[in-house]
Amino acid sequence: MPLLEVLALQFGPAIAKSILKLWLKDVVVAADVSSAFVDLLKTKTTDVIAQQRGKRQFEAIGERVAESLRPIFEDAGSQLDDPSRAAVALAVAETLNKSRITPDLLVQRDLEPAALERHLLHTHPDATRLFTDVETTLYHRIISESSQYIVDIAAQLPAFTERSFAEVLRRENQLLEKADLILEEVRRIRESSQQVNPEAEAARFETEYRRAVVRRLDELELFGADVSTASRRHRLSVAYVTLSVEQNLAPAPEALPLRRRPEEPGDEEDEDDSRVIVPVDEALAKTQRLLLQGLAGSGKTTLLQWIAVHSAAQTFAGQLTDWNDTIPFFVLLRQCVETGLPVPEDFPRLVAPAIAGTCPGGWVHDQLDSGRAVVLVDGVDEVPELQRPDVRRWLDDLIGSYPRALRRQFAPLCRRAGLAARGFR
Repeated sequence: MPLLEVLALQFGPAIAKSILKLWLKDVVVAADVSSAFVDLLKTKTTDVIAQQRGKRQFEAIGERVAESLRPIFEDAGSQLDDPSRAAVALAVAETLNKSRITPDLLVQRDLEPAALERHLLHTHPDATRLFTDVETTLYHRIISESSQYIVDIAAQLPAFTERSFAEVLRRENQLLEKADLILEEVRRIRESSQQVNPEAEAARFETEYRRAVVRRLDELELFGADVSTASRRHRLSVAYVTLSVEQNLAPAPEALPLRRRPEEPGDEEDEDDSRVIVPVDEALAKTQRLLLQGLAGSGKTTLLQWIAVHSAAQTFAGQLTDWNDTIPFFVLLRQCVETGLPVPEDFPRLVAPAIAGTCPGGWVHDQLDSGRAVVLVDGVDEVPELQRPDVRRWLDDLIGSYPRALRRQFAPLCRRAGLAARGFR
């Protein structure tokens, strides 16, 4: 059977069924390795129209994921003929169809694709028994890529509840539209990474790292008595409302207190002419280094996450369009109180620990030295008072070591103004 037929008839449906199982988070359904789409949907709703619409949407999602992975079959499997690539696709489809998603995987709030990948490979160790080394390498690559699509898409579908399930399925293309956003995001990141990195290893790591940053940080959770559990989690990149900052124009470190909204009663401009209120994206576009001040809950961490997500997904607009070539490194200082302040090569581990070990040697240094890096430092107020001079020296060392980065978008942002001025000048 040709590769295209395998992708359409075997591989795509296997991907879609895995996404459905992970989305439903039902132990019985997740362990089912024989039922068709409709049978799985029947376990959650008796609405026949909802079942059929859901079936069509998930089949379409599977087809589009398969089409998205087709270039990898052709590029990574360029040494193989079409029947061999088709055999690998069949093996991956069989692995997915025969794998029971375990309760341990289902209960993980932020499931890492690497965990699903390990599960699939461990469950079916003999899948590549008759493969050549090249075929085995391609099989592992497709399992890895498939795991990322399955986790990413399942995580972004509307929160599943028994009461809303039929309604969600009945809405034409709602699930498909969510999946399309993920597929377009991955396509954009992959193409950009390949253009910037001539070496395949670096391009692949950048793609996986960007996806990991989006997966980890593109989340906003709402709290309140009138907010249902299913409605609490939203994509930060969608729900975020631009903040304003009070910018100090005096010759001092750029310390910008955050404002909740561009205009609030009682937020009149300071009588001091050296202070002005500006949208935060304007301040970012005009500033090489930035220090943020703000009360608890004013949006400092959320702003840093927003910057990291748009940098990773390359979706900045307006004045920050030039930032779409940047790579974000998000440093949460409370993670470093006991382990010590990170050296640059440790930056990926702070957000993407599952793939940090695959980072090509010197990659982080290259991003910092070229000026592509945006370093986002959060939580100075959470560092013990005695350790804050160490943070100042650490930042001084970064700034001094990578002066070229400072001329572009090397932008340390801190949660509180707990550092002396010379730490940012």
